[in-house]
Amino acid sequence: MEHAFLESRSDERNCYENEHEKPRAVARMHDMELRSVFPIFPLNQVVLIPGALLPLHIFEPRYRQMVQDALDGARLIGMASSTVRSKFGCPAVDPVLGLGRILHRQLYPDGRSDIIIEGLARMEIEEELTTDKPYRIVRASPMVEIEPASDLRDRAKALLDKLPSFDEEERAVFAKLPLSRLLDSLLLRITTTMTVKHEIFAMPRLAERLEALEHAAADIDGPPSYCSFTSGDPRLN
Repeated sequence: MEHAFLESRSDERNCYENEHEKPRAVARMHDMELRSVFPIFPLNQVVLIPGALLPLHIFEPRYRQMVQDALDGARLIGMASSTVRSKFGCPAVDPVLGLGRILHRQLYPDGRSDIIIEGLARMEIEEELTTDKPYRIVRASPMVEIEPASDLRDRAKALLDKLPSFDEEERAVFAKLPLSRLLDSLLLRITTTMTVKHEIFAMPRLAERLEALEHAAADIDGPPSYCSFTSGDPRLN
């Protein structure tokens, strides 16, 4: 079982609404060397959030080879999806994707495998490369995150207190995280559609990301969703 749990961003790198906003390229790579070229696994309804773990069942021959090649190298795979902003390749994928590292593989006798990917960073595709591999390869760079001019931690903590998917011990731990990581934790746990999750995921401005999370939280009317799929999702192909 595979579980995972809008306009061009390029111009925003040099155009900020507030001169006090601080742009920075973020890639939490756990002291690994950042690679700009890596394979992508296009899978709709998947958002690989930094810090999250994504179990996947691999059965198609091309992705079996992709996983093996990744394990023989830097262990990196980008999880891409199609959105209204998709523009790279065929089928087109969104320019913002989640880069992950394979932590574990369970290989079965028939060649299928179960893997666990750890989300490392948001990346922004610069180009799709020509390759003789049966899977797709891109060149990408860390997405530039724009920090807010004012402190938004009180609002983020208020949202953390509101969400029922955190217990008191978790709230105490997550409240101490840097703002970007706290917002990612909220995004992982919040109950909303994968389309909305990806829109929030791809927002470079942390202030806009928090505002979108607050809006999504206002619509919560059911139990928390831990990024699970419904029966008709493409992971079941």
